[in-house]
Amino acid sequence: MIERPPQFNASRLPREVAPGLFWLGECLVLPYKDLVLHSSTSVYLLKGEDAALLVDCAFPSDRPSLYAQLDSILADGPELRYLFLSHQEVPHAGAVGHLLDRYPNAIAIGDIRDYHLYFPDLAERFEQRRPGDVIDLGGTSFELVEPVVEDLLTTSWGIGTPQNALFSVDGVSFGHMHEAGHCGMTASELPELDITQMGSYVIHFALPWMGRVDTAPYVTALERLIREREIEVVLSTHGLPITDLAETMPKIYEGMRHAHEFIA
Repeated sequence: MIERPPQFNASRLPREVAPGLFWLGECLVLPYKDLVLHSSTSVYLLKGEDAALLVDCAFPSDRPSLYAQLDSILADGPELRYLFLSHQEVPHAGAVGHLLDRYPNAIAIGDIRDYHLYFPDLAERFEQRRPGDVIDLGGTSFELVEPVVEDLLTTSWGIGTPQNALFSVDGVSFGHMHEAGHCGMTASELPELDITQMGSYVIHFALPWMGRVDTAPYVTALERLIREREIEVVLSTHGLPITDLAETMPKIYEGMRHAHEFIA
């Protein structure tokens, strides 16, 4: 059973991974041989001059740490006005109702076609947005984009500007070793981490269909998106932030190509 880690290095978070772009969240434990393997459950905050936007809403059980992290970042403003919901899975949208209660001026955006069924009292605070829509935060913007890898029909990705940050949700996921002190570190800070193998392993849990298809077109599409949009930072919900794309992304691509090796 997946459970909370006993000693997550929460003191490292939140972290500002680019100007106005913050990494928040916690970890999940995944079984991996005799080791303690963690998968991140990250959320990200884009902070503009006029408003802030939270990318995904985490597990409901993450609320105490998430609230503390948000309070520390937003103490001097601006107001949290947008909650981007990449899709309906619990790690991505589980705490949305709680967050809307805590931030009464915030609205939830994304492909939210059925959220009103779960939150009828908050229906007016869910706004449908589609790829190509841009949210202006004041000197910073967030654009919804078509996902390269989608696990639900409603999955959306995003790009933050001027950070040139790609929010890849369940795509570009990989685990890390808790006992080695990897929690709260970026991928480039962990040269010893086998990202290729960890990527294949997390795909087995989060995106098992990738182990049964030809993944080459997905690799090509992701390479093209990163190149055409001049992406400088890649941020997934279940992987560590990637700030050195030239070094790390080839390992991600290799893990995608070998995802089938983890499918029985």
